[in-house]
Amino acid sequence: MLTLVPPYTAADVIRELASGNWDPASDRTHQNALSALIPGWVAAGITLADLAVLREYSVHARERLSASYLAGCSDMGSLMSKARRVIEWRDIQVARIVAQSTP
Repeated sequence: MLTLVPPYTAADVIRELASGNWDPASDRTHQNALSALIPGWVAAGITLADLAVLREYSVHARERLSASYLAGCSDMGSLMSKARRVIEWRDIQVARIVAQSTP
């Protein structure tokens, strides 16, 4: 049987998100659960770059994320969509403010 190795691991996910608004309390206890979810995330097209957007979102929206939160997230695609929209909106607002303040 051929087994595909996901392009990132639970440790990579935690490392990426840890510099955001991250609660490390459940990192060890939920690492296996995250590992089990990663193939589904990969199949849905979620990359480490997407998780970087989720990290930015957690800081901007002041939403505390954790390994247990992600393990219990029933719709990671929806969470990623919300994160992308919020960060895109933030970037548009910042660009607008910069444009208005430049003579």
